[in-house]
Amino acid sequence: METSCMIKKEEFPANWLKFFLLFLLFLVPTYSISAEVTNDEEIRLKAISTKILKKIKTKDTYIRTANISGKVKYSLPFDKKLKLYKTYKIQRDSNIHIKIYIFLRLKVADFVSSKNLVRYKRIKKRVKVKKASEFNLNIFNKHLDFNLTIKELNNLLLGLSLIDLGNSKYSSMISGNALTIDQEGIKTTIDIRTSEITNISIKNERRVAEIVFSEFAPVYNNKLIDTKTNKNPLITLENGSILQLPRKITLVTPNFTMQIYHENDIIINNNINQKEFLISK
Repeated sequence: METSCMIKKEEFPANWLKFFLLFLLFLVPTYSISAEVTNDEEIRLKAISTKILKKIKTKDTYIRTANISGKVKYSLPFDKKLKLYKTYKIQRDSNIHIKIYIFLRLKVADFVSSKNLVRYKRIKKRVKVKKASEFNLNIFNKHLDFNLTIKELNNLLLGLSLIDLGNSKYSSMISGNALTIDQEGIKTTIDIRTSEITNISIKNERRVAEIVFSEFAPVYNNKLIDTKTNKNPLITLENGSILQLPRKITLVTPNFTMQIYHENDIIINNNINQKEFLISK
């Protein structure tokens, strides 16, 4: 009997110690590996976003003017199709002169914007002059009901962002090789490998649209001649990357689809005569 009692007395402190240690374990904060992984991912995402947005800003800042020609295909309501040829003279941010042609390059319309006004002149039609702040694509056709500022139109034609990316609060995410920036209700998707914008998604109370930039190609410097090849060299930006612009731009809205095809002879940063942007009422 005495031996049995002694064993119990020895076991009691050991069991009590186990319970005490378990109690302390619950009191001490646990170390979260997942939290550290999340923080590392956020740091990496921020670094990638900052680097790519800087490259986009460099490209955006470099382009001051552009001369572009090509064709535009429209898919309108009631299964109506339309194809036109256009030339664009762009002076960022608020000036553009568009000449519109049908087959055999017969000019049928002319659109000009200056800082405060826009004018659309069509053969045998009344000239339309509006405030630039009232611009809408439906000035060209009643079915093209989509609000754009002239700055946004110019940027769309150049494959640039519709907003100043990174200049206000934004969120970002990476999926595969795509970085998506969500800012001011506009989602801008960028190819991480090239730092080129490939998609812009707009979904808010004022407008809904999807813009796709594709078929990127380098732009040549028409002001210089490479003495070795006797050809125009490629335009190199200050960050060392080659300037590329999309040759195909697709705008999809609930009411219409517009496909813009640029020809390869895009001219960047040539002086444009300011008479191109004069508007007389």
